[in-house]
Amino acid sequence: MEIEIRVKSYVLFNMLLESECKRISFGSEGCYYLLPSETKLREMVVAAKRKNKIFKLITPKVTEAAYTAVLSLIKVLDEYDNTEVTINDWGILNQVKLKKAKIYIGHMLNWTMEACPWHENIMRDEMETIKHLGEVSNFDNQYKIEILRKYNVLGIETDYHESAKESFVNMEKNGIEIFTHYNLVSLSFSRTCPTAKYHNLTFPACVDLCRDEEKIDISLSKIWDSNETGQHYLETDEDVKNLCRFKIDGNWIYRDVEKGSWDKVIYHVRNFSDLVNCKEIMREEK
Repeated sequence: MEIEIRVKSYVLFNMLLESECKRISFGSEGCYYLLPSETKLREMVVAAKRKNKIFKLITPKVTEAAYTAVLSLIKVLDEYDNTEVTINDWGILNQVKLKKAKIYIGHMLNWTMEACPWHENIMRDEMETIKHLGEVSNFDNQYKIEILRKYNVLGIETDYHESAKESFVNMEKNGIEIFTHYNLVSLSFSRTCPTAKYHNLTFPACVDLCRDEEKIDISLSKIWDSNETGQHYLETDEDVKNLCRFKIDGNWIYRDVEKGSWDKVIYHVRNFSDLVNCKEIMREEK
């Protein structure tokens, strides 16, 4: 099993340099402010290289204001061996031209309908062929695979679903690597950060909070309704509350699932009580 550990904290990154982990990823799929400066990025890549680690930079979907800065960061990676980048923005992917650094597609650009907690209700009246399309990766067709090849994409990062195994096998046969996220399913990314709102913070005060790998538990307790009696909130029943128990990490909303993984796995430190606990589970999985 090939293992990658993902962090946003510089402290945890330095700890991982002394670990058995061979691939370390740093950054954010949702927030530009959590990316390192060019100077800091060079320091991290050099430190990883000294320890014979693969360094992967995780980049989010970006605004026009951050576009040039993110491109510059990615170009830094191409100055070194053993570097990778995960891209979650079509515009960035279209502009990136790399010779050394390997390119992966992230959560924000690939998905399956099964990620949605109520996907069965959405798909129940569809034909079987349509239901099947909802179970596989949106990149599992020859047209999309050719697009990945055009942009020199080595692989994708995705959620693990039992129904998507066929999709993973097919993509690997076509030369596309599959990394699955351990024990979680991505739901959405918000442009208005719910974590900052929850703590009543604004940039840059919110950055240190997210680097601490804090996660917030949320559930759908009320639904906004508008009818002939007026506008009001409706209380949800227990079945809905149990179905809609999610977690927030920065501007990323996800849910925990029973563990399941492919032969290449991404561990998020935030999903473990501490780094030591994460290492123990890694050993069990090997």
